[in-house]
Amino acid sequence: YLTTDRDLALTYPTAPGSTAKILTATAALNKLGIEGAAISLPIGCGEIIRRGKVESEPCGGRVDMRQAIVRSSNVYFIRLANDQALANEMASLYLAT
Repeated sequence: YLTTDRDLALTYPTAPGSTAKILTATAALNKLGIEGAAISLPIGCGEIIRRGKVESEPCGGRVDMRQAIVRSSNVYFIRLANDQALANEMASLYLAT
């Protein structure tokens, strides 16, 4: 078995999993209040990390938090975490679980 002493998803840039997306949304709401849910971000089709034949990731428009959760948008949550500097809030939530 391969093992590691750290969480590779937090160590290296990767697409956030569904749990990390909810954790990011929670961190934004904790830091920004309910206004965090209204943050709308543009998503370009060229930014999508992984494209399949049927893609749930929205592209070519603006997406708010509700839409990003429903559509499981990797790009939205990566950008939200970076733009709003949510690293400390995310770490606190992650360590509390």
